[in-house]
Amino acid sequence: MQKLIFRAIAIICVTTFASGVQAATVMIDPAVSDSQEAGKTFAVNVKIKDAAGLFGYQFDLAFDNTALRFSSVEVGGFLGNDGTDTLTFLKANDRQAYFGVASDILALLESSGQTEVTSEVNSAGVLTVVGTRLGSAANIAGAGILAVIVFEVLAVKESALELRNVQLGASLSDSDAQLLPVDTENGVIVVLDIKGDLNDDREVNMDDVILALDIAIGLIEPDARQKSLADMNDDGRIRSDDVLMILRKAFGAAAPLFSSDIWSVPPKRSALLPNFPNPFNPETWLPFTLSKPEQVTIRIYNSTGNLVRTLDLGQKPSGAYLSKEKAAYWDGRNENGETVASDVYFYIMNAGESIDLRKMAMVR
Repeated sequence: MQKLIFRAIAIICVTTFASGVQAATVMIDPAVSDSQEAGKTFAVNVKIKDAAGLFGYQFDLAFDNTALRFSSVEVGGFLGNDGTDTLTFLKANDRQAYFGVASDILALLESSGQTEVTSEVNSAGVLTVVGTRLGSAANIAGAGILAVIVFEVLAVKESALELRNVQLGASLSDSDAQLLPVDTENGVIVVLDIKGDLNDDREVNMDDVILALDIAIGLIEPDARQKSLADMNDDGRIRSDDVLMILRKAFGAAAPLFSSDIWSVPPKRSALLPNFPNPFNPETWLPFTLSKPEQVTIRIYNSTGNLVRTLDLGQKPSGAYLSKEKAAYWDGRNENGETVASDVYFYIMNAGESIDLRKMAMVR
């Protein structure tokens, strides 16, 4: 058995080239994939078509290791589609890791250096995959999957998947073999942005919720990318339901909007948020977040720059003050208790070293 195994491996390492034989094609399938999301895993097939007679193969697959991380190899079914045993392994620096091998065969291979090679593959950005038939000296013809390669997505960018040094081996006899002509078709993986990640920090968190709120009420004009990522329900508009979906993606699917018990994780930054309602008459609420405990004061000015009202909120713990029960409240009156006139007003929050300004409108 051991002799058969190493003879089978050697078949694809010969130098004789088959003449007058139609070239088979080894390809990445799908050739273009634009549906991958950072942080997730996905699989691509390495397929063959028009194989006139195949006993074994070897190929290098190059990838951008800043965009993708190799995870594993799964054995394709083509070499063994007639019931013949097959052997598939990954090579790196003269070491080999075997896949889909029966335990009795694996015992014969352990002395040849089977080991974990994933880190070396990812460091180089190239994996070498070898597959061969074991249980029959006959070749196999047709089309099918040679191997399935699983990657983890690391970053939002385009990554080419390039087949290199592809060798297809045919068995002529117990002691002879030849290489078959081969064409290759490479692929491209386009990694998508994470839905809800408006600030491109590779996670959905409170900062994204704040940006979504600003967009939803018209304080920020989003660019094309932000429009796509903030439109969680893909209805072409960015509204409160999209903000809710981003909130729940950041803090868990069961989190209710503006619930007082979901803000156990402090926001990454202190921020003054858009008031609601806006425009208002006669009262409004001024939500904010604190990344750490701070003394909080909100001052309200009219359009001419005169101070209208000071809201001294005192010392507040870190958290998100978004609901009517927790946000700062303004009843639309000045320091003398008089109802203010219709105007554009500016409100400024001082929280430690953080200073934030927004505007609102009183409409009577």
